[in-house]
Amino acid sequence: MRPLRACLGLFGLVLFVGAWLNCAAFILIGMALGGVNAKVEGGRYYLTDHAKSTQVSECVFRYSRVHQRSVEITQPIGLLAGAGLGVLASRRHNPVQEHSGRTEASRA
Repeated sequence: MRPLRACLGLFGLVLFVGAWLNCAAFILIGMALGGVNAKVEGGRYYLTDHAKSTQVSECVFRYSRVHQRSVEITQPIGLLAGAGLGVLASRRHNPVQEHSGRTEASRA
């Protein structure tokens, strides 16, 4: 059971860290491009940030949309993975000790 738990823990950690790195990249790239929320007006493509619009190419517009969707998908996965890691960690630090059916109170 230990190798499986270690493998699941590593997998959960990768998901958790990956989700947060994806989110951080989205924010930083959005700042560099001039915004993150996309809109199309009159055949022109815009990214907006705090009511300030920046015109971008269709390629950049599509990239921003895809990256936004990826964050919307990976953030919940990362949060669930983090919760799973918390459960694994709490079980690791609080192992159930079995003493052939006897408890500390029954020994006294």
